[in-house]
Amino acid sequence: MTLAEKLALVVLVTCACAVVSTASPLDPDRYFLVEAEPRAQLEDYRLNDDVWPTHYDI
Repeated sequence: MTLAEKLALVVLVTCACAVVSTASPLDPDRYFLVEAEPRAQLEDYRLNDDVWPTHYDI
């Protein structure tokens, strides 16, 4: 493999990585409008007065 072929392969792989990394299943116009917040508060997951889900144990 010549130097030119190696360089072409590096360029091809770099372009492929750039294309894949910029792809998003979300609508690009709404991508930055999504706010990161919980769907429910901790109190909404409460089972009883004395029982809490185990994944909230501290």
